[in-house]
Parts: sequence; structure tokens; C-alpha cells
Amino acid sequence: MAMKEDMRTLGAILLVCLLVIFAGLMVFAPMHQKRLQEHEQSEVQRYEAKSALRAIYAKVLRSNGMGTNATGLMITPEEVRRAIARENNEIGEMPEWVTKDMVYVTRHGVQIKSGRMICFIALGKPKAQIPYGVTSTGECRYANRGEVAIEDFVLIKELR
Repeated sequence: MAMKEDMRTLGAILLVCLLVIFAGLMVFAPMHQKRLQEHEQSEVQRYEAKSALRAIYAKVLRSNGMGTNATGLMITPEEVRRAIARENNEIGEMPEWVTKDMVYVTRHGVQIKSGRMICFIALGKPKAQIPYGVTSTGECRYANRGEVAIEDFVLIKELR
């Protein structure tokens, strides 16, 4: 008789464990799915930003007749702003999801061979934005920690 009770107790414990596992899956599966979707969306945005930034860099070089072996030449904020614009749209070269509150341009001229950021898009959630931009040498990448000081950049909507 004791053996039968032990089996029932073991069965009940097993059933409770399975229910807890099932409930855990029901709670965590949607959270995991949401994180996957956010990651996928951020990768799409990064790809679109990279394409736009490459086009902007090419326009900056063309506007001055600069080649990639130019040395000592400066890229000015005005040149970057003009390259970002298309017709009457200040950020016309940017993907549609980018707003004027996300685009920053260097405040000062940057030497073409310096490798410093000339403009960037603040990607991510408002309180956790990460600068993704193009350097003076045409490299598109996330900014390194401490590389982008806000006093060295200005929102494009503030440039005139």
C-alpha cells in the first residue's frame, strides 16, 4: 500500500513539474520571440543606415572632386549636410525611418585621412542610443566608447 502511495506522490510531483515547465515556456517564449524580432529589425536598420551612409560619403567626395588618396583635405559640416540632403528634404538620403532628431553632423571640419566620424545616426531606444556613422575615410561602423563627444556634433536640424 505504501508503494502505491509513493507512486501517486511521485506522479503528482511529476505532473506539477511538467505544469511548471509548460507555464515557464508560455511566459518566456513570447519574450524570446520579441527579442528576436527586435534584433532582426535592428540588423535591417543597420544595413539600411550603412547603405545610406555610404551614399552620403560618396556624395561628399564627389562634391569636392576628392579622391580616396587625398591627404590634408578637410570635410566640412556643410559638405556633409548637403550630401545628406536631397532636393527639399534635409535628410533625403537617409532611410525613411530616420528622423531629424537622430542625425548628427560634426561641428568642425575633419581631415579626410583622420578616420574620425563625420556624421552618425543615433540608433536604438531613446535612453540607450548607440551612434552608427561614417568616418572621414568612408568606414561605416558603430562608434567606439568615448569616440563621439556630443559637444563635437550637432543635430542636423540645428545646422543652417
